[in-house]
Formats: sequence, C-alpha cells, structure tokens
Amino acid sequence: MNKFPILLATLLAINCPAGNYGWRCDGGGKFPETDPATTWSTGKNIIWETPLSSWGNASPVLAGNRIFVCAETDTLVCVNAADGRILWQKVNGYADVMTSSQTAQARDNEQKSEGTRKDLVLLLKEQDDLIRQRQTLQQALKDLTVKIKDNPADATLKQSQDEKQKQAAVLAQRLGEKDRTIRKLKQELIAFPEWFLPDTHAANGYSSPTPVSDGKNVYALFGTGVAACYDLDGNRKWIRLVEKPMHIQGHSASPVLCGNLVLVHVLGLNALNVATGETLWKTKSTPGFGTPLLTRIGNEPVILTCSGDLVCVKDGKVVGTNFCGVSFCAPVIQDGVVYSTNEKLAKATPLPTQLPATPVKGEPRWQAKLKAGRYYASPVVHDGLVYALCQDNTLTVLDAAKGDLVYEQKLPLGSGFCFPSLAVAGKYVFAGGDAGVTIVFKTGREYKEVAKNLLLEGSAAEKFRSSLIFSGKRMYLRGLANLYCIGE
Repeated sequence: MNKFPILLATLLAINCPAGNYGWRCDGGGKFPETDPATTWSTGKNIIWETPLSSWGNASPVLAGNRIFVCAETDTLVCVNAADGRILWQKVNGYADVMTSSQTAQARDNEQKSEGTRKDLVLLLKEQDDLIRQRQTLQQALKDLTVKIKDNPADATLKQSQDEKQKQAAVLAQRLGEKDRTIRKLKQELIAFPEWFLPDTHAANGYSSPTPVSDGKNVYALFGTGVAACYDLDGNRKWIRLVEKPMHIQGHSASPVLCGNLVLVHVLGLNALNVATGETLWKTKSTPGFGTPLLTRIGNEPVILTCSGDLVCVKDGKVVGTNFCGVSFCAPVIQDGVVYSTNEKLAKATPLPTQLPATPVKGEPRWQAKLKAGRYYASPVVHDGLVYALCQDNTLTVLDAAKGDLVYEQKLPLGSGFCFPSLAVAGKYVFAGGDAGVTIVFKTGREYKEVAKNLLLEGSAAEKFRSSLIFSGKRMYLRGLANLYCIGE
C-alpha cells in the first residue's frame, strides 16, 4: 500500500490545448489544428529571435502566453510568447538541494577544483568537435564506397578512400586519447561528490529533458537528477534530487504529468507528488533515452516506458511487458497500438483493452525492416501511415495497419545526425537535422517536398536538436543558441 493516498484527477486529455503541455505536446508529435509557415530564413518569417544563456536540447513548451525551455546545465527559462522577452530564468543546482553545511563544503571543494573543471569543459567541447568531424568522414566514406562500387577501376576514388580511412584512424586515436583524459579528470572530481555531475555525452548535456506544465505550474527535470516545480511567475514551490542518472551517455527522458503526479524515469520510474515533490511510489523499469507515454487501458491511466513496460499510474504496478523496446527515441501510441522504431526494426503492438489482473506480454501485430542505424528521432503516426527517420537522414513510411513499405526517401538534411523528432502540423510533416536544416513535405503516400529551410547560412547556420512545436500559425524552434518564433 502506498504511504500517501493518490487521488488521481481526470487524466489530462491527449491534446495540448486541453492543458497538458509537455514534450511533443502529448508525446505524439501531432498538431492538427495548426496552419504554420512552411518557409523561413534569415529575415523571412522570423517573428522574433531570443538569445539564450547557453545551449540546450530540451524542446520548448507553450503554456498560455508563456514558453518554457531549458539551458545548460540546469537552468529553466520562461519567455513571453508574444515578443520573445525573457520573463525569468532559474538555476536548479545541487546547492539548492543541500544543507547549509553541505553547501559550505561544496563551495570549498569547488574552489579547489576550479582548474580541473575548466579543463574538463574545454576537453568536452574538443571531443564534440572531433565527433562531428568523424561523422562527416564516415558519411564521405559511405559515399565513396557507393562510387567505387559503380566505378571499380577508378584509381582516384580508391586513393581518396585510403586517405579518408587514414584520417578516420587518426580521429579515432585522438578521440580515444580525449576520452581517457576526460575520464581521468572526472575521476579527480569524484572526490567532490556534493556537486559532481553524472556522466553524459557532449551532445546530450544535462538539459535535454523537456519541461511539462499544467497551465498553473511548470515542472522541470535535468540530467543531474534534480527536479523542480515553479509557478508561472517563477516562484519555486519545491526542488529535490530524485536520483542521479548512471548511464555514461547521460539522461534525456522528460517528465510526464498525470493528475496529481509528475512521473520521472531516471533509474526507475518515480511518481512525485506535484504539490511537494515527494516520492509516492517507485517502480523498477529499465530507463531509456526516450520519454514515457501516458495512455489509458479501459478507465485506468497507465504509463508506457521505452523499455516496453506498462505501469499502472495509481499504484506503480507493472501490468505488462514487451510492448516496445527502443534505445534512443520514444514510441508513439495511436488508437490503442504502440508503434516503435529501433535500429533495424519497426513494430506495431496492440495494447490490452482492459487492465490485466496479472502482467501480460505484448505481441506485435506486425514487424517491418527499417534502414539500419539509430533512430534518435521519434516517429509520428498520421492518417494510417508511420513516418520514421533514421540518423542518416533516411525517411521510411510504412502502412500503419500492415507494416508494408509505402516509400523510402533520403532527405537533404545535411551532415550530422537527425535528433529532432518528426512532427505533423496541419497537412505537413516537419523533419529536422543536426545541421540546422528543416525539410517540410506533405503527408500522404507519396513524397512531395514543399520546402527546405535553414536558419542563417554557411558555418553560422543555427543548429538544433530539439523537437518543433506549433500553435495556430506559429512555430517555435529552440536552436543551440537562440529560441525562435516562426510564422507569416
């Protein structure tokens, strides 16, 4: 029995305008009642642009006339949706969850380790640059392999391939050296546990989880393991360290609201009291990088984790397993079916129609092959089609009923990975890549590209990893440096 009674309010409707504002709106990535601009560039259809204090991957969240977004390392930012003015921003560090004596000791430790921390920050940036260089080389090698296959006698192509393979080997060696140095510095910093940050990847950071709001308060979770609640005017209601993530590549799963609970999946699935932040129950469930999904089975709200567990919200009991199993993105739920994409496989797995008395195992309705690679972008399901985007820019569209291939298309998203999740706004699909390019194409069974958009040009192009959100005729995009409002 739970220590505290859980009085679940009516499950927030699966529709952003009804009052549940979080990652991809409700996790599904669909904005049907919108009519956004399909083209934009520097000086065109940019309503406002707001510089932010630091980079971040969290998607913007629109609640009424306010937008919430995060910035490295642990800052929650509130922006006026009308004109882009920053209304307030709050830091949520370990010092905020420690006692006065722990804080004093942490400050002393921080001074002693200042040089080590500066070296670590510099090395992490250098590591990120090397990773991007390696990605570019890997793509060039893939292209050369195709060309050599078509022209096996071309000595110039083979020479170019040899040179790039040598460059790739040098980069791999440099990355290995950087990684060893970074690990050594982190081990030195472990001596100061009061504020020592858990591991993360340079591209992930600590601000990847997207906030969630019920229209009255906003709830934020960071890759440090710290969760906090503020009212819309920036008054903190509570803050606490839930638990520190332990994955070497960090944490990115966003919090989810249900009634009087805010659900956060860190080491396990934690149900926090929205009023106090206190843990009401915790369930063992393997965490993933994707955000859990809220749905219903019968009349009961349940949460689906990215590891495929179905958890009853009222008591934290696992009522099902094997309903998906995704590593880097999140599944989507449409009409009682879980659609998931992972590495080389897409699956459609029906949910039970009634809450099981004993845990049940999900059985896929169909499985379909996908282009091999990681699927950082979460899919979107619309009008009987499943849209999935591989890290190498390959779009695969499947029939949602049978899993049959409808079409496959390489999108011109540039170099880097496709981190932003797909979105359907009005009658268009929006797909973004790490290079800052956004492709807009029509929904339907044939690929019909509408526009290719880029914020700024050349080396100054604004990169982004967060997902897009839409409201009316406006779109909001969180670049690594700026927050944009786009519309005609």
